[in-house]
Amino acid sequence: VHSALETRGLASQHPELLQFYGTLPDTMLSLFMAISGGADWRDLAEPLVHISRVYIIPYIMFIILTVFGLLNILTAVFVEKTSNISRVDPELVIQESLMDEAKSVKQLMTVLGEADTDGTGTITKAEFEAKLQDPRFTAQMQLLDLNILEAQGVFLVLDHDKSGEIEIEQLVYGLLRMKGNARSMDMNTLLLDTKRLMTKVKLLEQTLDANFKDIRVALATQSSHPFAFKY
Repeated sequence: VHSALETRGLASQHPELLQFYGTLPDTMLSLFMAISGGADWRDLAEPLVHISRVYIIPYIMFIILTVFGLLNILTAVFVEKTSNISRVDPELVIQESLMDEAKSVKQLMTVLGEADTDGTGTITKAEFEAKLQDPRFTAQMQLLDLNILEAQGVFLVLDHDKSGEIEIEQLVYGLLRMKGNARSMDMNTLLLDTKRLMTKVKLLEQTLDANFKDIRVALATQSSHPFAFKY
């Protein structure tokens, strides 16, 4: 390279050519400085113009491929290592899962909260059905991998007292329960049947309690009037 530059008379006119590209080691060092920040890549490219502008093209291609290619490789390695660590460390997996759930809850609470115009923290069946027609809400459901067709069934499951109105937070957690293996409506139906059964048991308990009170009152009355019996 040095002799070629001397032959063409470029070495004396442009000494930076010899400085940066006079030998193979000098060339390798210059290219390394161009991609590592040791020197500005444009300053290293300008001497090549004195030889031929054609040399600028492979020089720029080298910079682009090396810098962006190296960045992509480093990024991929970093992401893979981080992913492996999260899979190995149970605490990180749990923490990541909790963070994802909290984010999903916040997003759904925000969207469904728009239907709560009176600020009671509840949503009616009609309001929820209107939300199911809202493109923003349906897009949010799809983003969270939630089944839109089963959403109405979830509302019915949670509305165990048939009031037509439930808490928004309760609805949000009910929707998130559909994700993964627990998204089957069979499980939600089982939950509905269980809640209905619990309601009936509670009513039965109240009825029995009232009957026992009546019996105790009747026994107390009879004991206080022993001659009220007719033989």
